[in-house]
Amino acid sequence: MIRPPPADVLTAVALAALDLVVFSQLLAPWGPNFLPVAYAAPAYAALAWRRRWPVPVFAIMWVHGMVPLLTQLPPGYRPTLGLLLALLTVAAHRPARDAAMALAATLLPMGFAVAEEVRTAPAGLAEQALIVAGVILPLANVSTWGVGRWVSASRAKVAELDRRRAVDAEAAAAAERVRLARELHDIVAHAVTLMILQAAGGRRVLHNAPTRAEEALRQIEELGGQAVAELRRLLAVLRPGDDGEHGQARPGLDALDQLLTGVRATGAEVGFVVEGEQAPLDPSVSTTAYRIVQEGLTNTARHAPGTAVTVRLRWGRELSVEITNGPALHPPAGGGGLSTGHGLVGLAERVAVAGGRFETSPTDDGGFRLSAALPTADRQAQVETP
Repeated sequence: MIRPPPADVLTAVALAALDLVVFSQLLAPWGPNFLPVAYAAPAYAALAWRRRWPVPVFAIMWVHGMVPLLTQLPPGYRPTLGLLLALLTVAAHRPARDAAMALAATLLPMGFAVAEEVRTAPAGLAEQALIVAGVILPLANVSTWGVGRWVSASRAKVAELDRRRAVDAEAAAAAERVRLARELHDIVAHAVTLMILQAAGGRRVLHNAPTRAEEALRQIEELGGQAVAELRRLLAVLRPGDDGEHGQARPGLDALDQLLTGVRATGAEVGFVVEGEQAPLDPSVSTTAYRIVQEGLTNTARHAPGTAVTVRLRWGRELSVEITNGPALHPPAGGGGLSTGHGLVGLAERVAVAGGRFETSPTDDGGFRLSAALPTADRQAQVETP
């Protein structure tokens, strides 16, 4: 059995008592008059279910109010408050069409009530009774209906705000998933590419130069350890309640030396040129610059192994990051097959989010150039300040 909320039951009981005290004659000349109580009880019991079935309960209260106006039974009782509460509920919980029809339906009992006030007015006061009842009763109905519609509009507004918050939260989660996917791509692709190149080189010299093969294995071990450490840092972000490495800064330009050292250890010839005076960068932009260099070196190792590569940082109003390599000296040794095809696309998106520009192009000698222009912190402040 469906039970109404206790608060609605108490409201129905309190309103029934108030309606009977104000709008009925419980004390008749011949003694206590219990007929209004017996008549009101079933209708006000239904009023307790007004939130679950607003329209049927409104219909019950409408009939409950019309019968005494048409038949004068029970004598001395004119139900009023129950119909107003039912109207309020329909206006608050039903669509505008139902609410408008409910308001229109109250015109009939209201007209009869005004007529009854005029009929029962003392001699000479019929006109005043008409004016007073003709203003108060319509004002009460329209005000009640208006409050209900305001509640409905407020509820709809809250629901829309909740929906927008849910959409924004989903968009933020999607953006975070994309960011994590880029981080995973950058970490895994770079480390695995260099590890494969080291393994291929070590295999070729395993019998002729055991010392070089051992060095290659040591580099593979270090690269694997670095990749695991970065993955652990990234996974810590997914466990915000975890202690340990959570909160560590993502790699930035200050980690470039370590990155270049690791690549040079594979035997690659990597030049590093810095021009201009270093300017402050937002942490996210610094990470973007690091990832650009990392992806450029990884692509060179995959597609043009053995060729020289130059990393150039040019400081000015913007930070220019450029990675240039010559043509491939021999076919890729297994690293080219690891390409997902999304590295440069991901970089372009990352640079766009940072507010920069990203370009790739072949060089005149058959090599490849990857470049990006990133805003410095001072430049960002100038752009954001009106």
